[in-house]
Amino acid sequence: YQRRVHGDYLCLGVIMEGLKYKDFPSDLKYRILFHCMKHAKSHCIGVLLGAKTGEEINYVEAVPLFHNSILAPMMDTAFEFIEAYATEKKLIIAGIYECQQGLPNPPSAVARDIAALICENNKMPALCLSIFAKKEMELKYSFGVNGYEMISVESKEFQKINVQIVIDEKVCTSLTTNGMSNTIIDFDEHFENCSLDWRNPHFIAAQHLILNKKAIT
Repeated sequence: YQRRVHGDYLCLGVIMEGLKYKDFPSDLKYRILFHCMKHAKSHCIGVLLGAKTGEEINYVEAVPLFHNSILAPMMDTAFEFIEAYATEKKLIIAGIYECQQGLPNPPSAVARDIAALICENNKMPALCLSIFAKKEMELKYSFGVNGYEMISVESKEFQKINVQIVIDEKVCTSLTTNGMSNTIIDFDEHFENCSLDWRNPHFIAAQHLILNKKAIT
């Protein structure tokens, strides 16, 4: 695992030759990181949405799933919602992410089962981002990522790949100081209170506002 700092940017990835994924869009990476930070002592899991062109996937968005014990009926219902949302946006469920109590563990059994279904549905490898994250002080976070692709549905076997997530620390700090660090909603919270929106429009709006202000300045 490697951390490289370039100005305000923190590059996270594994030390391997040749990056397969050099970075991911803001609508994916900040949602993942703040979901994992909100429930840093839990097992967080979510899915990655992407646009498929031929044999290529362009990953564009992340949807937080759960941070508590995962029950099959809840998973089925969540996927029905997400598949409808993805279809409306002309996307597919193309991968997963998880954070296992902030530890750099390989994909869990749950992640393997979900990845196998994604593999089978899409007829191509499923990406899995294994996030390890912790809050070091009030406005300071430590993140890492390991990348995997499921290459066999039958054996649920993963191979490690080289990925990198580039984090703008000023954006993280701005989201935190604007009260956004604990606002990411996953399906655990949505099922407890249906008025809480798992699509996280409030977080997305705040994130885009911060990014737009940064671009102008």
